[in-house]
Amino acid sequence: MDALMSRVYAHKHTDIVVQGAVIDLAVGHYPAAECAAAALRALHPGLRIGAILRDRGMLWLDVGYETAVYPDDIYDRVLEIVTDARTLSAWSCAVDGRPGWLVNGAGGPVVLCPVCQTAAGMEVRRHEA
Repeated sequence: MDALMSRVYAHKHTDIVVQGAVIDLAVGHYPAAECAAAALRALHPGLRIGAILRDRGMLWLDVGYETAVYPDDIYDRVLEIVTDARTLSAWSCAVDGRPGWLVNGAGGPVVLCPVCQTAAGMEVRRHEA
């Protein structure tokens, strides 16, 4: 399902996602990525998402500008948008988007809600990774 959501995201945002960008988006982190795309699009038409990856169970956005040099007046806001998306993903279950915590899953760090932790056979825990 994550691969499908990644393709949907890339297809939906062709105006801001670089063609051929690596998009590895957890289903539950889709809303955070949507908010980031909307904020980046509103900030400046020259901004592009070069990749969306999972980093220690959370969302990581690689954002660039269509030329080699960022306009000075938007750099801080871009960092704020990327940080906000990552923070939202740190509290959103990767499986279903419900409030969750960063835990050590079988495949490494992942953000899971109590229901998904239980479904994975884990004892329910809060942030530990």
